[in-house]
This record gives sequence, C-alpha cells and structure tokens, in this order.
Amino acid sequence: MLIKELPPEILKSIAERLSRRSLRIALCVCRSWNNAMLPELYTSVIIYARRQFDLFTRSLERSPRVGRLVRKLYLRLDLENDTFSLLARLCPFLVEIDTLSQDWDRLNYFSKCKDLKKACIHFRPRVPRRWPPHFLRDTMTSLSFHTVDCSEWMDVLTKLSSLECVRIFLAINNAHLHGNMSCTQLEKLHQCLPRLRDLTLNRVAIYGDLPEPITPCDTVRLLCLKLNHGSRFGEYFARKYTHLEMLHLDATYSDLIDVETQIKPLARSCGKLKSLTVIENGPSVYSKFLNVLQGTAAPLSNFKDDGYDEPWKITTISSFRETLSEICIAIETESSLQQIINLLKDCPSLTDLSLIYSQGRFNLDLILDELNGLTKLTLSADSIGLMKNDNGCIQQRLRSFTAKSTIVQEAVFDYLMRCCQRLSSLEWHYCGGNCPSFTIYYTNPSLKLLDIKHYEDAIFKITRLNEEERVREWNHRYYGAEQDEMKGFTEWYMYDNESPFKKLKRTEIEETVAKYKRYKEHELHAKSRGKRISAQKPIISIICHWVDIIRINANYVI
Repeated sequence: MLIKELPPEILKSIAERLSRRSLRIALCVCRSWNNAMLPELYTSVIIYARRQFDLFTRSLERSPRVGRLVRKLYLRLDLENDTFSLLARLCPFLVEIDTLSQDWDRLNYFSKCKDLKKACIHFRPRVPRRWPPHFLRDTMTSLSFHTVDCSEWMDVLTKLSSLECVRIFLAINNAHLHGNMSCTQLEKLHQCLPRLRDLTLNRVAIYGDLPEPITPCDTVRLLCLKLNHGSRFGEYFARKYTHLEMLHLDATYSDLIDVETQIKPLARSCGKLKSLTVIENGPSVYSKFLNVLQGTAAPLSNFKDDGYDEPWKITTISSFRETLSEICIAIETESSLQQIINLLKDCPSLTDLSLIYSQGRFNLDLILDELNGLTKLTLSADSIGLMKNDNGCIQQRLRSFTAKSTIVQEAVFDYLMRCCQRLSSLEWHYCGGNCPSFTIYYTNPSLKLLDIKHYEDAIFKITRLNEEERVREWNHRYYGAEQDEMKGFTEWYMYDNESPFKKLKRTEIEETVAKYKRYKEHELHAKSRGKRISAQKPIISIICHWVDIIRINANYVI
C-alpha cells in the first residue's frame, strides 16, 4: 500500500503519536495526510503572546476551514473586546474556552458557539459590574479571582452552580488582620456550588465561630490551601472535607501551627488521600501529618524526604509501600544505600523516583538493575558512574532520566544507549566549575527532549544524525562495522557569562574552537599563594538523532 493510500483512521492514530514538530512536517507529505492530520494540530490551541495571537487569527482568516477544527482555546494574555468577537467568528465550534477577563461583556460573543460546554474564566483585578450572561451559567466550570473581601463575590457565585473548580486569591489588609474568610462564608459557597471538586484558597485566614451543624462536602476531591497568620483551618476542614484525594498545604506564611488542633484532626479525616504536598519553613507539619495518616490506611501515592531522620522515613515509606508510586528521598550515608534500595524494591507501584546522594560517586546501574519498574528517574550526586562495565539489565519502561552532578563518566551515556533504549526525555545539569570537555551520546530515535544545563563558559557542538547515519554509527560503535567518518548535521553554539548564548557562524567556528582549546591564563590570584590559575573552557559534544526539542541553558536550539 502506498503511503498516500493509508486510511484516515490510521493517519489519525499516527498523528496522535507525533510531536508537534514532526506533525507539521507530516502535514506537507500529501493532501490526504493533511486532511487527516490537520485536526490534531488545531483541536487544542494555547496562545501566550500577542504576536502568536496575530499569526493564529491571520491563518484562520486565510483558511476558514482550519478555524472550524478548533475545539479548545486557551488564552494566556489579556485581549481587547473586539478580538473576542473575532475569535468567536473564526472558531464557531468551540467546546472549551479558558481565558483572562475583566468583565462579562467580552464573553457574550461566545454565546454564538452552540457547542460550548466548558468555560474557565480568570478575573483580575476586580468584581465584574454585571451578572454573568445566561449562556455561561450552565457551561462555566472553572472560575478564579483575586479579592480582599469574599462577600463581594458571593452573589456572583450563586448564579454559577455549574462550577467544578474555584480558585480564590485573597489579599490581606489592615481590616483583616484577624482573618479574611469566615466559616459561614465557606458554608454559603458550598450551598451554591453542588458540583465543586477543586477548591483553592490562597492566603486564607479562617475566623469566626464554627457553624453547627457542618454539612460534609462529598464532592471536593482537591483542596489547595495557602495559609495566613492565625488561620483556624483544622477542625472545620476536617469535618467539611472527608473525601479528599489531593491536599496541597502551604504554611510558609503562617505562624507556628498547633499540631493538636489543626494538623491531627485534618489528617484523621483524610482516609482517602492519594497525594499530599506540604510547603513549610520547617519539617514539623509534614511529618506530623503523615504520622497520623498512617493510621487511616490512606492510599497515599507520593512521599518527599525533606531532610528527616532515616528511621522515620523508612517507617513511613514502609507504611505506604503498597500504594507509593512517586518517591523523593535523600541518602545520607553510604552504609544505608542498600537498605534504602531494598525498601524501594518493596514498593510495587513505584514508577517515579528522585534520589539525592551526598556521599560522592553514585553508580547508576545499581539503582536501575534493582528497580526495573521505573518510568522516571531523577538523580542528584557529586559524581555519576557505573558499578560494572557489562551490558546490565535492559530497562524497557524508563522514559525520563534527569541527572544533576559535577562529574559524569562518559561510559554512563553508553550505558543509557544500550540499556535504556526508550528514553523520550534526557536532562543533564552540570553543577560544578572547571568541567573538562566531554561527549553526550544518545542516538536512539525515541528521544524527544534533550535538556543540558552548564552555566560555565563552554562551546556546544551538536551533531544530529538521520536514520541511515544513526544505524551506521550504531553498527560501528557496538558491532565494529566499518564506516567512513561520521557526518550528520553539525552546528556550534557558545555560552559565555559575559555575552548572550549564540550560534556560531561558519567563519567564527575555527577561531573560537582554537581559542577554547588553549589554556587561558586567567588573572586570578589565590590570596594565600599569589599565583595564576589556568583553566580550560570545555567543548561539550552532543550526538543525537533529529530530536524535536534541544535546550541548552534554557535556550532552544531547535
């Protein structure tokens, strides 16, 4: 079968698996491919900047059929009212709109979109003057707003019973030193919103007496709290939210929280909690919360080690080992390394591991040979190497690997090539200075993202191989097959702390590389010895296939 004769169903399936970059190339193959794959490119559109918006609307005006493909539109910038009229005309079949706004008027234009089922509106900075239009009262599912006084929004919320997500960002002023939201206001909010599942209260300080009775809320599954000074959240939230699955608690702006009256009651009510995130200045809230949660048989899926003592974290991980899928843990001593690995092996659901090792060199193959169910691994260590030089175990599941280190053995990249052949994301952050020249080699075609951070002066040589060159290089490297000098497509970039990251022109390459290869005498004098220190600026070679995204120090080079 010719590629032009592939059925639309197969082409659509192919399009769903392609990156945005590859999809744009596939659209140009032939008319049948374009017709089948174009909806995948335009079904969901996110616009961040005015120039992007202008290019988008210009394309839709030139080709109206493209606008009829748009189903989800996310606007991350503030636009004038007439532009909303233009969007409603160009995208008549919108199902979902997510936008910033200052009033309801501009949203009236979307009343013509008969298929609209979901609207997410982010208001700033004031309460809209009018009531929400009727067509939004059954379609708006998400609303966020900034306010000093919640009471001014209560009448608006009574008109929006379809809301499933509400994010309230509260401001503190002198009139609200003792609190900015009462339990009575929260009760009224829930009476208005029977479908509410996701609630964010930012900089909240609860005040006033607890209402009786407190009606439990069976719908809220995600609660995000950023507490302010003196907030009395524990008992009320413990009795109100008994079906929480995700809890985010930010206590960095709060006074010392009373564990007995605030943390323990809330933790005891979280018997269905799957995800817990706590941000605080000290480790007391998180540890005390988990101590209580262990007695509820909650199916917790994540654990983060923020410097707790080893016996406590071992006990805690053991308590939730059947359900933990995401763990971040620090290993403080070399003697405890194997004990921690054995503990992690007892977590059958573990797929995402972040490991911090502070005792020198860490052997990558040690952890991957023992934990073959990982799909994502983040490793921080002074040095990363290998325990053995044989092939090791093939890691079929690992898709993402991030490393942060000062030194890395080049054999590690060879190991990743042979044993982790399905990586889609590879990130390497070099943390030390005076780094020698080295080569990052990963040519497997699964790779979609390559991100390198090296904030010292350096030259980056990027060589990309097509499929034929990649196979030839693989056979030469691992099977000893003869080949001519590796060609590929090579570009050179330079990072200098004194000048912007830039691509080198052909005429600049030879001179700049020669300069970097020489030892440069820096005018640095040690205080005690008073002698010059010479340092070599490294040349970092990157060899890969045609990766969709390459970033160097947050700069996109493709």
